[in-house]
Amino acid sequence: MITVKRFTAKWCGPCRMLAPIMNNLETEYPQVTFEVIDTEESPLEVTKYDIRSIPTVIILKDDVVREVLIGVQSTSTYIDAITASLT
Repeated sequence: MITVKRFTAKWCGPCRMLAPIMNNLETEYPQVTFEVIDTEESPLEVTKYDIRSIPTVIILKDDVVREVLIGVQSTSTYIDAITASLT
C-alpha cells in the first residue's frame, strides 16, 4: 500500500501552493492513500517523521519511507516519486 503524507500548516504560503497539486494527484491515483497532516495539530507525527520544514511530502510503501520531498516541487517530481513507489 502506498501512502502520501503531506505535512502542512494553515499559515504556510508554500503549503497552500502545494494543495491543488496534491488534490489533482489524489484524483489521478485512487489506489494511493493521501493524508494531510497539520504540523501544529499533530506533533507526534512531526516527531515520528523528523519534520523540520514545511511543506514536506513523504511517500511510504507498506509503511516504509520511500521518498521525502521538501518544499514545493514540480508536479512531475511527485508523479515520478509516486510511480516509482507503485512498482
